[in-house]
Amino acid sequence: MTARTIGSSVVARTPDDTYILNYCARHLARDRAIRRHDFGQYVAGDPRSAVLEAWRFPIVDGDFDSTAFSAATLADARRDVVRDAYQHNLVTFVYEDNAENPARSVSVYGTFAPLYESVALRRVTDTPWWTASVRVEKGAVHLYRYRIDAVDHVDPLNPQLVTNGGSAWSRFFTHECFVPLVFEAREREVLTKLIEHVLPFRGRESELFLDRQVRSRSEELRERGLYDRSEPLRLAVEVGVVNFIDKLLAREEAHHLVDYRLCLRQIQRVLRERFPRVRPADIPQPEYVELYEAVSKCTGPLSATPKLSGWRFDEYQNPSNFLGLLRRHAITGAFAHPRYGGNVSAMGWRYLEELVVGAEGQSHFNWRRSIEWPLGDNEAYRG
Repeated sequence: MTARTIGSSVVARTPDDTYILNYCARHLARDRAIRRHDFGQYVAGDPRSAVLEAWRFPIVDGDFDSTAFSAATLADARRDVVRDAYQHNLVTFVYEDNAENPARSVSVYGTFAPLYESVALRRVTDTPWWTASVRVEKGAVHLYRYRIDAVDHVDPLNPQLVTNGGSAWSRFFTHECFVPLVFEAREREVLTKLIEHVLPFRGRESELFLDRQVRSRSEELRERGLYDRSEPLRLAVEVGVVNFIDKLLAREEAHHLVDYRLCLRQIQRVLRERFPRVRPADIPQPEYVELYEAVSKCTGPLSATPKLSGWRFDEYQNPSNFLGLLRRHAITGAFAHPRYGGNVSAMGWRYLEELVVGAEGQSHFNWRRSIEWPLGDNEAYRG
């Protein structure tokens, strides 16, 4: 794998053809005459509706910096160098050429490098695909465009499109990204309250669990020398899951964004009628519990209760359907790999670790053995 510096910080890399071909064969090298991947998120005639999981482009993969990692580092009191080895993602752009009018040159530019400083794509031998890769820090959101024979275009594969400065841009985000993409502040406030009721981190035993984890995580971070202060773990549980759903709806489940937009607007309307001058974040949690139970039992106008006064069934007929969607997303986010932004500090895995303990007192869920530093202990896994 070759590398070169772009500007002062971004390193372009070129994975071998096998990496690109394996990926493209799954998603692009198939009969694409049928709109089999359209769930209502595309306009008529959009070619991405026939691409398997078009949201996977560009490819955002782990990037392990072997030069920043060594056996000697593991014995150090501080593990900054080990942590730094996992700070980036490898983002690989793939452009599919037009068979009738093949390109002579393709490059990509965007906010991941000094703006308008482009990265040239190379053609994968004997294929219609052009590719280039860059190292990008985790936790980031970037806009980009292709320049094809001196003409600028958005990515014809990536469904993530945004308008910036009056122009259309393609967008991607890297692992552990906490920048809001689809939810507004009040929507996040309502979601946080609802998710607090959905997740299993409440009740007396769960409160004790959180207290233990805040203390043990703080000690762990100090021992590893990764942070100078403890993380706000208690807040991060629900906020992290809201972030996971935000990213899910920005990409692979964008077709469900309309459900969230409609139902969160309905829930805010119901709350305004009951608490006209109170922000959603300041409404007591028991009120959300009552609202949640009322929504969960409501499958249509005939099953509505006074607690749902203000819900407009002409906009969304089955409120309980939305809660089923929310529960699925929330539980998935809370127990997914931390890189997806929901299972912050592996809190969901820590919960399972304490939950599944055998008679000998040892946990049957040793998650640290399975993932990379700095959360896990696996030196071979590269994320």
